[in-house]
Amino acid sequence: MANSSASAGQNGRSYIHAGLDVRGDLSCAGVVEIDGNVQGDIAAETLVIGPTGTVAGQVRARTVTVSGRLDGAIAGQTITLLAESVVRADVTYETVTIQSGADVEGTYRQASFGNG
Repeated sequence: MANSSASAGQNGRSYIHAGLDVRGDLSCAGVVEIDGNVQGDIAAETLVIGPTGTVAGQVRARTVTVSGRLDGAIAGQTITLLAESVVRADVTYETVTIQSGADVEGTYRQASFGNG
């Protein structure tokens, strides 16, 4: 596993493939899709953790969708935890959807993120 930080250009799209392990913080002005493993903090406009994706760290994004595993913290305007997700996190949200079957544990706190 390599230690690294990754970034993409404005409104870019970054993809962590299944089988790829990343240690380090990720920052993207656009979309980050994760099907591999990330140990580190993630900041993005949109974050999608796919069914094979795992994240251990703090996540901050306007929109977060999880169908894989997340351990840590999430802060986002719109958070969706799909039925197959496993989330062990402190969650700060404006709007949250938790599908039946999602395995969730942690604290959930509503907050306003504004329009910015």
